[in-house]
Amino acid sequence: MDFDPATANRPAALARRESFLCRIALVIVLAWYAYSNVRSNSEWVKPGPGAYYELLTAAIVSGQTHLKIAPDPRLKTLPNPWSGGQGIPRAHDATYFNDRYYIYFGVAPVILLYAPWRLATGTYLADGAGTGVFCAIGFLLAVWFFRRCQRRFFPTPRPWWTFVVVLTLGLGSFVQFELRSSEFYQVPIACAFACAMGAANALLLAAGSARWRVQALGVALACALGAVAIGARPNYLFALLATLTGVGWLWWGWVRTQGFWSREARTILAAAVVPVIVVGSALAGYNYARFGNVSEFGIRYQFAAVDMREMKLLGLEHMRRAFEGYVLAGREYSLYFPFHPTDDGEHRTVALGSFRAVRVGLSFDVAQSAVAQPGLGDGRRCAPIRGFGQFRNVAALFLRFRPLCLGFFADDDVGGVPVGLGALGDGI
Repeated sequence: MDFDPATANRPAALARRESFLCRIALVIVLAWYAYSNVRSNSEWVKPGPGAYYELLTAAIVSGQTHLKIAPDPRLKTLPNPWSGGQGIPRAHDATYFNDRYYIYFGVAPVILLYAPWRLATGTYLADGAGTGVFCAIGFLLAVWFFRRCQRRFFPTPRPWWTFVVVLTLGLGSFVQFELRSSEFYQVPIACAFACAMGAANALLLAAGSARWRVQALGVALACALGAVAIGARPNYLFALLATLTGVGWLWWGWVRTQGFWSREARTILAAAVVPVIVVGSALAGYNYARFGNVSEFGIRYQFAAVDMREMKLLGLEHMRRAFEGYVLAGREYSLYFPFHPTDDGEHRTVALGSFRAVRVGLSFDVAQSAVAQPGLGDGRRCAPIRGFGQFRNVAALFLRFRPLCLGFFADDDVGGVPVGLGALGDGI
């Protein structure tokens, strides 16, 4: 059925107050984002390329895939140039292949932001500036997603709760820490985050309408943005598979009611498949033009601390160790915000006894089941229980957002395996 927000009975003054407080929260968060990003990036705009994404922009705009920096000619004389520095200067974390430099990090940020900026202004947007832009877009899309869910499922919380949730989405996640960086590593992460939040909104559009044309539009946007996210971060393939699972549910609904060959079912299927094929083909062509392999993004030829060609990144043999790291590993917390272990060598972390990541994850799942499930299916307000109704409405949606509020960029690394809430959140 179509979205029918149960907001008609709300007093107009209360609705206006809620909208006003939401805008105030947006201004506070975005002002802090702008201050943090500008303070960390001395130059937002550069006349020439210097950092990796600036160099990749120059390459793409000029019609080539390799960076316009010449490798040291001695590298090609080495039997294995990827096994370490070996006393020869090299571009760290760049991909070296056929005596050319590439970067493994995704091309999507260039297509979406850096190249259009270059073509429109003739200058180069700094790597850190792009991170700030993508983080701000992702946050705004997250707030939009929250507000749409709120109108549908929780139409009557107190205005101040809306203010608190919006502030939490902006300042309670690791987005504010990522946008402080001027390095290129955060660019594809922030870009994929923005694309994922756009896909979530598009999927919500499709799921909230009974009209097949609107559903098809939402499905097409969700699948396109999900595929583009892979162009920033290849591991977002799993997020795209999750998106396609939701799309499959919509498609199956039309198959059951109208038939497999109905116009509605065929349109929904095409809206899902065509964007994935188009974007996937573009990414495959980009990889083939660089490495002669449609599935090679360049990580195997990356100049890292170890020879990446000897590492097997995917395999069933990793499942046990990954499960232990994600779920069973002990968790330590810092005394300082955002309370994750520091890596500066100082012993400033405090262990919380037997408080483990698995218990944290299960606790949130139990809490979500306790406070979030009633009333979600029919769009009506959750019934108050002993005066707890208002808090429960907002807490339920907050817990639905735990990957953003608690898990975004919250990974630490123990023996090469990311553990804790960050891993749980990224997995969700």
